[in-house]
Amino acid sequence: MGNRVSPRWLMVVLGWVVLVAPAVASGAGKFKVARCKTDNDCTGTKICVKGTCEEPGGASGSAAGACNTDKDCPGNQVCSQSKCAEPGGAPPAAAPAAAAPAAAAPPPAPTAAPAAAPPPAPASCAADKDCPGNQVCSQNRCVDSGAPQPQAGYAAQAQPGYAAQPQPYAAQPGQPAAAGPEAPSAVGHGGSVAGLLGYGLSGDSDVQYKIGVGVRGGYTLPFNLYIGGSLVYHLGKSEGGYSQHLWYVASEVGYALAAGPMEIRPYAGIGMASVSYSSPAYSDSNSRIILYPGVTAIFPFGKGFVGADTRYVIMTDVEGPGTGNSIGMFFTGGMRF
Repeated sequence: MGNRVSPRWLMVVLGWVVLVAPAVASGAGKFKVARCKTDNDCTGTKICVKGTCEEPGGASGSAAGACNTDKDCPGNQVCSQSKCAEPGGAPPAAAPAAAAPAAAAPPPAPTAAPAAAPPPAPASCAADKDCPGNQVCSQNRCVDSGAPQPQAGYAAQAQPGYAAQPQPYAAQPGQPAAAGPEAPSAVGHGGSVAGLLGYGLSGDSDVQYKIGVGVRGGYTLPFNLYIGGSLVYHLGKSEGGYSQHLWYVASEVGYALAAGPMEIRPYAGIGMASVSYSSPAYSDSNSRIILYPGVTAIFPFGKGFVGADTRYVIMTDVEGPGTGNSIGMFFTGGMRF
């Protein structure tokens, strides 16, 4: 008997052809996708969108039509991100961005600590037994033993963070009372300048002083020492064609004393005097060293002052004792600076 196909196997093959072949053919048509680079690579009216041939504006497995430009979309739709969409419509939704973490709340502000209560005021006392514990009585106040004692007449020192409380303390028996403010001194320190106007008395007929004018200037140091000088001119005498004049310049040193509202300044001077004589027959002049003690009393007012000055001028290198000596008395007035 020759080779014969069994009817049973024939029925199996025919069944496979009838059932499986159409499905394979249908799937092959469904999953075959044309690849492209440009629209020319696509068939029919398809266009090339992202390397795949798709129907323009039509759904090819997509809710929105594929497109390259607005003309690829139907109606009034426009091309947005290679998909046809209504004008003004949102493009295909992107994945929602992760929400930013909420800002951390600021830490609560620190609250100020309550202020400490001020220390209690020291108790009054008359003796140590009036004070509690180991405290002692000092200037009528209880204080800790060994603590600094407040001085009489002064307020207690303020503790840090508290205002000073005025606590005047009376002077204890045997302690001197606090001195009051000093009255302003009449002695003026610093520079001064003054004018002189007076008269010179002389017992020598050859050397007459008479009316004199002058100027004085000096400086009083902080310890009341006065250093200065004077220039004085005396008119002398003039009679019967004979005239005699005298002038002198001298350095002075003194010491200023306050006497109530006045300043009293004893001083001494040393300098050079020039005496000139003239008559119809002759004229002459000579110079002599002079010494003089004196005292000035002035009354100050503001920057100015007025007063009086007296001095005894001793002329050296003269013929006899007392010759050329003079007592000078002057009014003075000037200002300090």
